[in-house]
Amino acid sequence: MDNLLTETMREALYIAGFGTVILFGALACLVGLMYLLTTLLRDREPAPLESAQPVVQPVQPVQPVQRATAKVAAIAVALARAEAVEASAQARRAEAPQSTGGWWTFHLQRQLLSHIHTVGTYTKRAITR
Repeated sequence: MDNLLTETMREALYIAGFGTVILFGALACLVGLMYLLTTLLRDREPAPLESAQPVVQPVQPVQPVQRATAKVAAIAVALARAEAVEASAQARRAEAPQSTGGWWTFHLQRQLLSHIHTVGTYTKRAITR
């Protein structure tokens, strides 16, 4: 009986070892295939255009009046953007459905019922004392 058990265990170990070799061999093939595909399908850098030279314009000194005007313009743009963001947020809130979904309602109901149960238990204990 003992010899039969060791023979069975030996066969199981052979099968497990063979399966492990096949598994890691398949993983190695997969990694190799991924490496091959990334090297073959790599994005190539676009050739630089020779005619596209950056145009450099001379910088003129900024007058104090222009600085004040630029500051006022920047503040106006910031205010306009803030108002636009607030308006879009209000529009999204108006478009949102007022009722909650069924799962959220179920969740809230469970919370309320568990809270009522614990409050009721505490109330019963306080009354009995």
